[in-house]
Amino acid sequence: MLTKRRRLGIAAIALLGLLCCLAGCDSEEPTASGTNVAAPDIPLKLTGDAPATTLAALKGKVVILDFWATWCGPCQKSIPELTAVYTKYKDRGVQVIGVSEDETGSRDQVPATMKNLGINYPVAFAMDIPDIRAKYPHDGIPFLVVIDKKGIVRKQMVGYDSQHGLDDVTRLLDTLVKE
Repeated sequence: MLTKRRRLGIAAIALLGLLCCLAGCDSEEPTASGTNVAAPDIPLKLTGDAPATTLAALKGKVVILDFWATWCGPCQKSIPELTAVYTKYKDRGVQVIGVSEDETGSRDQVPATMKNLGINYPVAFAMDIPDIRAKYPHDGIPFLVVIDKKGIVRKQMVGYDSQHGLDDVTRLLDTLVKE
């Protein structure tokens, strides 16, 4: 569980990043602050037996980045649906990469949470990816980023709607796997 001080710190960092983007600050690194923009490349040191890679190396696949954390209730509701989506689409060129936003205090809970939630895709840690929050700014989790085979961000989604789940994502995947 996050302390009030840590939550305020995370909120301050997120707000600062958002203000910087809104102010149009000059940055050498691209951000995925919208759709139909090139997805910024990030290194991906993955859990388990998955080899380290980069987002750029996954061009040719449809990629879903799922930003989540062990302490996030909506994440725990969305992940089982996302694992089902991955199972359905993985043989059609879709790769899901979880990006755990767990910090040092809860990072060691990630493997057990992955097992409990049935996560069947590799996970990277946000704290291991330089400038991840600048490259993929968001103000809540779960946060999904859908990237097409050419490396273009096609959808971003913050939160989880339990009534509609990932229906929009599934419809988009049906289109993207055919492109």
